[in-house]
Amino acid sequence: MILLRIALFAALGGFLFGYDLGLIGGALLGIKDDLQLSSTFQGELIVGAFKFGAFFGTFFGGATMLRYGRRKALALNSIFATLGPLVMALAVGTWMVILGRAMSGFGIGACAIVVPAYLAEMAPAKHRGAVVQIYEVMLCV
Repeated sequence: MILLRIALFAALGGFLFGYDLGLIGGALLGIKDDLQLSSTFQGELIVGAFKFGAFFGTFFGGATMLRYGRRKALALNSIFATLGPLVMALAVGTWMVILGRAMSGFGIGACAIVVPAYLAEMAPAKHRGAVVQIYEVMLCV
């Protein structure tokens, strides 16, 4: 039972990654109105900043995981995934939204490396595939 709780909690990183990728399309309509975006390029920067941050976050996640271990790396990486939405919520301009999206992507990209490794280490051999699969399913939900 404890393994299921750990797996579901850790797999929230996958859910956040998938949720953000699916949500931005609808949210961009409101962002365009609120920030009065002057070009399509600004909207593309907002969308692309998340993936840009995620790309670099994967390298950071691997490095922190190797240096500090899986559990500490999860805690460290979650700081970025938490600060990003706060920056976006307090955004007064397009650049702050882009920064917040990049920070969120960085944290979620790092979690995309650390979470499956953490789950694989936590699970007994006979349940390992099913436990790691929870992360993948949460990514697609």
